[in-house]
Amino acid sequence: MIRRVSMLYIQLVIHIRHTSHSIRLMTRRYIVIRYPLLERFSPPRFLHAACVGAVLAALLLPLAARSQCTGAAQGSITIYMFDFKSQDIPQDRLHKILDMLTFKLNNAIREDLSSRGLLGGTPFAVRWCSGKDVSAHESAVSSGKQLNSAGVFWGFIDQSAGQMKSVLKLTALVDNPITDLRNIVYRNESRESVDASYLAFAAYIVGKTHLSRGNVQLSRKCFKYARDLRALPDLLQRDCGIALAQLDQQNPARKLTPVGR
Repeated sequence: MIRRVSMLYIQLVIHIRHTSHSIRLMTRRYIVIRYPLLERFSPPRFLHAACVGAVLAALLLPLAARSQCTGAAQGSITIYMFDFKSQDIPQDRLHKILDMLTFKLNNAIREDLSSRGLLGGTPFAVRWCSGKDVSAHESAVSSGKQLNSAGVFWGFIDQSAGQMKSVLKLTALVDNPITDLRNIVYRNESRESVDASYLAFAAYIVGKTHLSRGNVQLSRKCFKYARDLRALPDLLQRDCGIALAQLDQQNPARKLTPVGR
């Protein structure tokens, strides 16, 4: 235990030194640009200390403060991560895992969907909301709707043979709520990539939201992408296929006669 705390302390000190050096460089550039006459002087010590203090405060912020249970903004698309149940993982470590996972999902999913032009300028976010007792479809729907959420992640997670295994529950809240599950193995909890199930579900949710708002073109693209990933559970994959088929039937281009006939 003492060795582990010592290693964490050493890592924090190294991280603080790197962060402090970066802040010093940024502060100096800012002062040189805004006040050229001060180029030969070092940045004021108090300004550098204030910047370092602000960064340290963010780094040492308790995990509970990162849990965001405020409702989603009107017009945005937000998927909430609720606390997973676990028998083997201590709660403090579980919260760290969920906090890190949510951070990765928020960035990776938004970047992927945005790069494919699937968001259409709509704000998108994945947030972790701790403290909600979600253990069934009904409670997932109730808690999700209270937060004006488009969908929620929840389920069970445990550790076995050095791997974390999760029964991921996916609840879609747009139109008729649907819950389905997917088994996921996290081989490395610190890896940058995320499981395709999360990405496919997000694309499906964004498509459902676009469709409910009358944006047929974007919804079709989202459904097609979610379907082609082949990572949705059966119920959601089937619903995605039905929605895509209905949109194709309504596509005016289907009624056009090919030239030359």
